[in-house]
Order: sequence, then C-alpha cells, then structure tokens
Amino acid sequence: MRVVMGLVIIFQALLLANSLPTNISRPFSKRQNIAERLLRQIICDADHYFSNRICCLSCPAGTYVKTPCKEANSTGTCLRCTDGKDYTEHPSGMDKCLTCSVCNPDQEVFTQCTVTKNTVCQCKAGTFCLPDQACEMCQRCKTSCPEGKVMVKPCQPTSDIECQPANGTLSSDTIIGIIIGVPLLVLLILVISVWCCWRKCNKNESIGENDPDQLSKQTQRLKMCLKKNYLKNMKTPSSVDGKQSEELLRSTQPMEAQYVNNMQICTTVSNCTDHLEQKQTLVPLESDPSEALRQSFYYFVKIVPATSWKPFVRHLKLTENEIATAEENNVGNREEQCFSMLTCWMQKTGKEASINKLLEMLSTMELSGVAEQITEEVTKKRYYTYTSEGQ
Repeated sequence: MRVVMGLVIIFQALLLANSLPTNISRPFSKRQNIAERLLRQIICDADHYFSNRICCLSCPAGTYVKTPCKEANSTGTCLRCTDGKDYTEHPSGMDKCLTCSVCNPDQEVFTQCTVTKNTVCQCKAGTFCLPDQACEMCQRCKTSCPEGKVMVKPCQPTSDIECQPANGTLSSDTIIGIIIGVPLLVLLILVISVWCCWRKCNKNESIGENDPDQLSKQTQRLKMCLKKNYLKNMKTPSSVDGKQSEELLRSTQPMEAQYVNNMQICTTVSNCTDHLEQKQTLVPLESDPSEALRQSFYYFVKIVPATSWKPFVRHLKLTENEIATAEENNVGNREEQCFSMLTCWMQKTGKEASINKLLEMLSTMELSGVAEQITEEVTKKRYYTYTSEGQ
C-alpha cells in the first residue's frame, strides 16, 4: 500500500514539475521549488541531491556545488570553501558554503574556522557561560567565596568559581537542611508506616458502607497495626522511650481516622490506584499514521517557541548541515523551514517516528506545557485520540 502511495506522489510531483513552463514567472517559482523538494526527498538517497531532475552525488565536506552533474549518480563540479571565511561540515548539495561565525565582543576565538568546521568561541578571562545554555552574553565570575567557604575551583570559560565549606565547619545551608530534613524524614516514615498498616490490615477484604460493627473492628485492627509498626520503626534507644512513643502514637489518631474514613470510599486499593499507573499515549485516527503525523507538524511549528526550535530539532538528532539546508531552501519562510526539518526527522527515523516521541522530547526539555497544548489541538481536530498502554 505504501509503495502504491509513493508512486502516486511521485507521479503528481512530476506532473507539477512538467506543467510549469521553462520561462516560469515569479509567482510560480514557489510551486516549482516545492515540487523539486518533494522529488528530492522521495527519489534521491541521503548522500545525493536533486538537480535537473536527476540525483547527483553530494560534494564532500569542505566544498560546495559549482556546477550540478549532468548524469545520474555522478559528481558535478565541486569547489573548495575558503579557509577562515566559510565552510560545510558534511557532504551536501549546497550551491554555496556557510559563512563562518564571528565571536561576540565578550568572547574570544577558541578554535579558528576551517573549511569543514565553524568557529568555536569561548568567554574571555573572568567571565563564563554554561555549556548547556545558549550563550547570548557571558556572565561575570564571582571574585570570592562567601564567609565560611573556600574556593575549590577557579573561574573557567564554562563555569563560575566553586566553593565548599571550610574544614571543620558547617555552613548555614547545611544546618538549615538538617533542621528541616530530620522532621520531614520522621513524618515520611510515619506516613509510610500508616499506609503499610492500612494495606496489610485490608488485604483481600472490603468494608461495608453501612456496617458500623465491621468499621469499628477495622478501626481497632488499624490501631493495633499502627502501634506495632510505629514502635518497631520509630523507637530509638537514645531519644525515645516507651512512654514517649505512646504519646506520639496518640497524636496520630486524627491521621488514622482520616485513613479509616478513606477506607469507606475505596473497597480495595487496586481499584483506586490501577488507573493512575497506566500511561496514556496518542494513537492516530487516520488510516495512514504518516499522514496524521504530518498534519500534526503544523501545531509543533505554531506552538513551540522560536527560541526553543533549534534545541528541539537538535535533540531529535538533526545535524547542523540538515538544519542549514532546510533554512537555505526556504529563505525568509520560517514555517517552511521548520516543516522541512520535521519532514527530514520523519524520513531519518522511519517507522519509529511518532507524535509521542516528539511530545516526550518536549517534556524532556521542560516544555511540558507546550506538549499539552499540542496534544489538546491534535485531539480536538480528531487527528489522534488517547489510549492507555496495556489496553
């Protein structure tokens, strides 16, 4: 079925390209570019480029296409980029090299631009820029550590100075952490003990909503479990004796009453939690999953912030050359550029490409809100619907 559809697309693209006159006017040039791009994506291999209705071998890295080939699967005329001026990192069919980057005023050159590598910049002495962030401007390094701390690592182009508490002293942050953390740890152990008791005491039985005697028996059983597990887990030889433990146990009665009331709502633990453990995914409503995925690209282009787009496609493992090619082929049209990048990712990924992979990548980049907006749009348009794994 996919082979037939591919042949139909090729035939339509050929008709579109043949229907255009050779002295085509400016309004039709965009249609011709779309047809040629479609043919290139369908017909040519990854190491080829489409020109004059044939597939030519790409020029090697560090060169560009001066004259396209005249015979299929051959190399045209490739000219070398200018060292220190422009470059190409990968084999391509670009008709010009990419211009070398120029370092910002607050940066210095770490590695000079060559015909196959772009310029690498780094912050000047006394400033830094974190490597996992876009370096719009270098930040000044701290000159010294706070009181009670000593420097263990000086300022570097990719990190600020690092400080740690002086030997034999505790920092104020450490003291605050102990004061807050110990009570929270005790409370966490108590809550886990209560929950374990509730699970153990209610295993394989439910409580009748209108049975006071049964509820009373269950309450007494829960109290016995609480007392047994609390004394076992919380008692320490140095600070808690039997009497103190009994007093702390009595202070948990409001909490145990709350759990007893909850037992009237949930007849079994599994009925209350099973639906939360299922992970929901999106499945296409279209008969062709590839078509549904292509339709969803519009919402990724529309909703993903422009400042996050390149990091997004780099996380999808698109190369810098593929990104640059998409931009060069659609100069001034951001929507076409982004759509071309997603189409390139879809072709590289093959059958594994799905909207769920794109949404998971956005969540990994801490763009969960964007992923939720896209999910809402594609389900509203009935391109996709929810399903739970394991169903």
